[in-house]
Amino acid sequence: MADSWQLSIYENLQLLFTTTFNHALELGRQTISEETFQWGQPTVPHENGSPASSRLVIANRGEKVISRKHLFLKPISRERFHLQNLSEKRPVQLGNGELLPPLQEAEVGLPLLMRLGNKTIRVEPVAAPSQINTLPDATLPPGAMEMEGLRFPHLRTEGEELRKLLRWLQTVIGVFQSASESSEFYEKAARAVVEIVGMDTGFVLRKTEKGWQQAGKATRLEDSEALEEEFNQTLLDQLAKDRKPVWEVPTFEETVDTYSEQPAVVAAPILDSNSDLVAVLYGLQQSDPVFGNHSRITDLEAMLMELIASAVAAGLARVDQEQAALAAKIRFEQFFTPQLAQELATQPDLLQGKDCEITLLFCDIRAFSRISRHLGPARTLDWIGDVMTRLSRCVLEHDGVLVDYIGDELMAMWGAPSAVSDHANMACEAALAMLNTVTDLNRDWEETLREPMDLGIGINTGTARVGNTGSSQKFKYGPLGNTVNLASRIQGATKYLGVRLLISEATFMHLAVSSPTRKLCCAKAVNIFEPVTLYELKGHPDYQWQTLKQSYEEALKAFESGQPRHTTRILGNLLASFPDDGPSLLLLSRAVEALTSNREDYPREWEIPGK
Repeated sequence: MADSWQLSIYENLQLLFTTTFNHALELGRQTISEETFQWGQPTVPHENGSPASSRLVIANRGEKVISRKHLFLKPISRERFHLQNLSEKRPVQLGNGELLPPLQEAEVGLPLLMRLGNKTIRVEPVAAPSQINTLPDATLPPGAMEMEGLRFPHLRTEGEELRKLLRWLQTVIGVFQSASESSEFYEKAARAVVEIVGMDTGFVLRKTEKGWQQAGKATRLEDSEALEEEFNQTLLDQLAKDRKPVWEVPTFEETVDTYSEQPAVVAAPILDSNSDLVAVLYGLQQSDPVFGNHSRITDLEAMLMELIASAVAAGLARVDQEQAALAAKIRFEQFFTPQLAQELATQPDLLQGKDCEITLLFCDIRAFSRISRHLGPARTLDWIGDVMTRLSRCVLEHDGVLVDYIGDELMAMWGAPSAVSDHANMACEAALAMLNTVTDLNRDWEETLREPMDLGIGINTGTARVGNTGSSQKFKYGPLGNTVNLASRIQGATKYLGVRLLISEATFMHLAVSSPTRKLCCAKAVNIFEPVTLYELKGHPDYQWQTLKQSYEEALKAFESGQPRHTTRILGNLLASFPDDGPSLLLLSRAVEALTSNREDYPREWEIPGK
């Protein structure tokens, strides 16, 4: 009998088409000369006329990601194929992660998994006829539901056996409810194979790099050492392929001819929630042909094995889920509030990338380099750790998300992953709380620091792409986009303007009209194309600050309307009362520069130096 192979085509994990072939095969997109194809059509002869090769159309004309002539498959032996990428532009992705570049060739083993465009293709030998029995349906993974009714009608059993099965099912559930770790599940599963299914020996096998390894065992036999030496590899291979219970019973002739006690074998898969095979429940039943005692395994025993395996799988999934939820909760609580951490642990899809309106906060420690040189590396770590801990507490107490620590800078966010309407207000309240913390920090570190520390905080509101900004190796939840860049530039502008807390106009528009803010300027920042209006936010404004705000905004209005002389008059009076006000000094210098240049079109927008 000539070798033949099965080719299956999938798209979005759904099987589209399967066929068998016994010669070389070309795969490609539909050509102009080929009629509209339907899945299930036989392959057509290759254009070279050779009977030893055929062409299979796997995509319609519109699927440009697949070339008209994309891949040539040629069998070398039953287990190996020669591949030739016929495409001049597009590589072929193989199942091991490697790429077969355009116009290149390779020799590969079977089963073969590869990807052409949005199609996944599997090639494997057609299995020879087997005497191994299987249940009709594949085993369901933990969490899956059988939507088309119970499977009991498949059983070739009488009513009493079915009632016995239901009683056993209750016993199986009780057996595994108390288990709390994988080793305990495996031991209880092996005992259940003996005590409930009625096998002579039960095993739980786990697949490792060295092959199938025993993870649990129970037996009613006195001498069972020989049973551990070798397992039925053919049966295990079939189970791994079909993901459903299998069993094999030796014939009477086989047992008599070999004068040995050939056991009957039954096995069921233990799957994880992704339907991946994690272990196998394996049972043996001895026979003694001399005394007429022959092994017998029916659908009932196979179904019981599946029930036990499913109970183990569900228990393992529960333990894994509990451990993952605990680990996620611990991890999330480092960056999120406890309430949000709990929500994320149960709804991890909230962390998927999406566009959100958020408010960003950047907080920088002033004079960090100078202070750290004085403290030295060890003491600096103690100090910066204390500072960041207290600043982080301000973020979390105002329902914010700690995005990152970048040297002496903290980055926080409001509005994602859980949407809130007052994200701008919460960010501003957190910023004011940070500034209040500075007093306590300076008091506690007074004997260590040579100078008092201070903060510069910038806040911006806008739309950003929020999700995992890290990698598959290291998760890092945060935002990306112009909104983030502008927030960082605004923080940098605090030092230039001589204020502690700056917010953008976008943030200002979200605050109440009564919020204590002072319009400072319309500025251009490095690598930010559009100018932005900046406001100072004050924590506890007194009457003097209100006077400062009113006079400064009057001077700024005069400057922006082309009246630099009037601007200088207002600022002259203002600086007499507030000589150290940074924005007033800068605005005065710009007004004087406008007067000396004698230009009516002097720039109204401020250039913020540096990043």
